[in-house]
Amino acid sequence: MKLEEELESCHCSMSTDDFRALLRSTFKEFYGDMPDERLLYRPTEALGFCGIIRQRCLCLGLPEELILRTLANLRKRSEL
Repeated sequence: MKLEEELESCHCSMSTDDFRALLRSTFKEFYGDMPDERLLYRPTEALGFCGIIRQRCLCLGLPEELILRTLANLRKRSEL
């Protein structure tokens, strides 16, 4: 399923570009230059990050997997 479809299925009205931008800016705000992979190895912090994203995009039903997978994809595409 495409990111746009996943966001819609979670009742999130953000565009994919806005969602990715939110992930990038929030990650840099809280974790600076730390690689996203390190966040994935810290489950408590990863859950906290997901909670912040849910609050900021006003979509409390977003699954952790969607948020963290999108974050990992940003790194793979050298966008993080």
